Amino acid sequence: MSEFSPFVFLHINDHHIGTPRSYRFRPAVNRRWAAIKRQMSDTGADLLLVGGDLTRDGDTHESEYQMAREDLETLPFPCHVIPGNMDVGNKHTGREGPSDTRDDVALNMTSDRLRLFASHFGPINWSFVHRGVRFTGFYAAVAGSGLPEEQRF
Repeated sequence: MSEFSPFVFLHINDHHIGTPRSYRFRPAVNRRWAAIKRQMSDTGADLLLVGGDLTRDGDTHESEYQMAREDLETLPFPCHVIPGNMDVGNKHTGREGPSDTRDDVALNMTSDRLRLFASHFGPINWSFVHRGVRFTGFYAAVAGSGLPEEQRF
């Protein structure tokens, strides 16, 4: 097999698996993900790219990170992951939400959340070559955040 022979990679995002700890938990989402995972396992893919929002509320329930990581580890190919806002918090904003009941600033991502995510899934920015093709993943929401992670981005 040549370095440049055809291969299959998959990309997913927003699968939002969760646990009953979250008030937004929807069991049907987990069942849907289980079906998708079975289908992906049968594709013969070389790798999976995950574009964020693995969890329903990973930013507040670390156990969802662990559950998502362990779940991805059951797939028959490597997974490369970046976070989403449901995993680490929202892109930085300095203003209140659209109503008096939502505090958008409190929902901003933090370095602590980004580090916690990375401790489960690896760096939030990565690049690698697979069979002659470069794949790069990065969490662009750090741009303009003023967080130390912005410099690395």
